Amino acid sequence: MRKPKILFNCTTNIMGGAVQNAANFIAVALADETIDWVFAVSSEVDEILGSWNLDRSKSAAFASPGKSIRAGRSLRAYVDHADPDLVYTMAGPAYTTFRQLHMLGISNPYITNPSYMAFATNRSAWAAASLYLKTLLQMRFARRANHWIFQTGASRDGFCSRLGISPSRTTVIGNSIGQGFSETVDVGISDVANRTNRTLRILCPAADYPHKSLDMIPIVADLLRSRGGGDFKFQMTIPENGATWRNVSKLSAKYSVTEYVENLGPFSYTDAPVLFANSDLVFIPTILEVFSTSYLEAMSCGKPIVTTDAPFAREVCGDAADYFPARDSQAAADAISLATGRTDGIDRLREQQRLMLSKFGSYPERYSKLTATALDLMSANARSET
Repeated sequence: MRKPKILFNCTTNIMGGAVQNAANFIAVALADETIDWVFAVSSEVDEILGSWNLDRSKSAAFASPGKSIRAGRSLRAYVDHADPDLVYTMAGPAYTTFRQLHMLGISNPYITNPSYMAFATNRSAWAAASLYLKTLLQMRFARRANHWIFQTGASRDGFCSRLGISPSRTTVIGNSIGQGFSETVDVGISDVANRTNRTLRILCPAADYPHKSLDMIPIVADLLRSRGGGDFKFQMTIPENGATWRNVSKLSAKYSVTEYVENLGPFSYTDAPVLFANSDLVFIPTILEVFSTSYLEAMSCGKPIVTTDAPFAREVCGDAADYFPARDSQAAADAISLATGRTDGIDRLREQQRLMLSKFGSYPERYSKLTATALDLMSANARSET
């Protein structure tokens, strides 16, 4: 009996957690002998596969079709030559049209749940307008699929409302932590108030995007210092030659908090578990997400989380985090003070973290849900053609 053939397309996974998610998926897929997998990957994903010594004989690397019309044509030709029963694009839009059955993952928050604040924060009026026009183009491409996959109910609802797609043509499958973090789930919660190290290490794991709201950090640092909050250091993970770090450096000098803010630079996925484990608290001030795996990674390491009070954060973290209103530096400082001074309820917080982690499960479990959805879609399509 012929195996079902599925082509996994992650050519648009080029930065941050999206690259890690794609590599995790491929690592699990390669061990699945029930499906004939073919892979179209970005160069960033291909690099991780090589570092993990995974079999790349059935994969080909492409430039992002979102940046090159030629790349889109090459990808389409590769898919047609492979002739799969279904194409699964992990992070849509795919920026091209496939003649095969297409299951499209949507993880772009500007498509699903945008806001004026998200477009305007840390952007000029021209940049915000350009991004808005780009998002309209992405929405047009995002319609070109047979079925859509979302990581949260909030993102699915926003997408369906904006694009007029029936929820019956969608599936919600939450994200999950990768293998590197799965071994840390049983650790206890970090007792930050009674820590033995002198410096409070506040990890800010984020890529260099304006909506990550990282420019708040110097202001929050100034507020914490003025309260006599002891020795602390915000640890960022962005390129030093990027606009965000230049802005943060300038603000740090303005508020005289340079010694409280440092940039560790971008980190590889293999280094992430150690990076989280060595922190005392994880601070995520983002104002727009679909699903941030940083929440799960922080919880898996037993780290207190302080993040924006938004539907995407509440859906993932529940009662396992401390929240503050978006872009409110004073409230963010209050939340950090609360998290770092907590002496009661630590065990309850850890139980809430474990509860949320169990809700999303392991990556193999997520893989099983995705492939089951793909196979159901293929079966329904075969029935409709007979």
